Amino acid sequence: MVHEILAPATYFPPSPILDTVVKMQRTELGKELLEFGERCALDVITELFEHPKIQATLLYCICQWGLDPRANGMGYLIPLYLDRVGMSKHYCSGGSHRLAAALGREIIEAGGVILSPAEVNKILVSNGQVKGIVMTDGREVHAKVVLSSLDPHLTFVKMVGEEHLVDKDFKAAVKGWQLEKKSLFSVYAVLHEAPRYRANDPWVNEAFETIMGFENVDDLLRYWDGVQAGDIGDKIVGHSTCETMWDSDLARVPPRVITPVTLDVSALRPRAQHIAFFQMHAPYDLKGGWEARTQEIKDKVLERWRHYAPNLTADKVERVSTETPVSIEQRLHSMRRGSIKHGDYSPLQMGVSRPNQYCSTSRTPIGGLYTCGASNYPGGLVIGGCGYLAANAVAQDLGIKKWWSPTALMRRYEKIYLSEK
Repeated sequence: MVHEILAPATYFPPSPILDTVVKMQRTELGKELLEFGERCALDVITELFEHPKIQATLLYCICQWGLDPRANGMGYLIPLYLDRVGMSKHYCSGGSHRLAAALGREIIEAGGVILSPAEVNKILVSNGQVKGIVMTDGREVHAKVVLSSLDPHLTFVKMVGEEHLVDKDFKAAVKGWQLEKKSLFSVYAVLHEAPRYRANDPWVNEAFETIMGFENVDDLLRYWDGVQAGDIGDKIVGHSTCETMWDSDLARVPPRVITPVTLDVSALRPRAQHIAFFQMHAPYDLKGGWEARTQEIKDKVLERWRHYAPNLTADKVERVSTETPVSIEQRLHSMRRGSIKHGDYSPLQMGVSRPNQYCSTSRTPIGGLYTCGASNYPGGLVIGGCGYLAANAVAQDLGIKKWWSPTALMRRYEKIYLSEK
């Protein structure tokens, strides 16, 4: 069953950047944020903190989701990311798939229908108006509204087709979209015991995230510069988490049942009880290629990890698997070149410019087509903002009564910074 929305959306171009600046100047906090926003993470952290290890750790925490430490104009993300690291980072009990399942239940309970698997390879457009989608198996779904969570290149160049991008400035903005300079390489391990780190800190083994591989800012910058040049040196920099220390749903506690009972169980290997991962920034275009070098890089990671957690000897590691920037793209086609946020965080691709000035309100120049993914304002990292704003735009344009409402803080923000008064 396909529920069609009965009226086409109307495209309204967003306010220019200057309007946003003027509205932020209404308050002292807004003015301070505007001034702070012009700075780069490297300068702010090294100015505010003195100890080299504190500087390096905080810089890593701010930039671990892809922010360039030297990029000016991105300073407003610094307090947001520090809050995320220290106060508001959350873990989804049982694994992240449970979050997707919960969202799916909300859709079904609200009367929606989920088709899966149902890969889409074309968005149908006629006379500047969306008409539906075409799946890879040839099935067509006709609708007056389509929402795309893909990046602008995939949405408009691949799915819509350049022949429908009649405005040359809009077409240039779409084709000028830049992906992140770094992706991720991850090593997942099934362990017989949780990592025990060498650091002289009683809490180190209870940390949600353990960062390792550098002593100061220069070490960190040297590694990141190498990654952007397509190289991973011998000194691996990254972070690890032992998920079973936090999530009992993932721990394999029940003992193995042995049959027949006459079997000598003393020679059997105990069942592994923990899962953990080590993650680091890595280039999509690795020198030598990921196919040829994955084993080598994995061995380097395990050696580096074991340097800080000596108990992770070979007999304590039951199984290891890896995910490269290339395999990320192969598994999730929407994450081109292993892009974790569907687009670089740079001044020209944030705020009312994410993904461009034509689409940052979720509305697009094509009637009935909305954008709602991580490449839209306010960005990625599972914050839900992109989908929330897109749903509001559709409801407003089509006169649909919303069954959701903004929080008190959101209402306050809108009143202070978004109202026309």
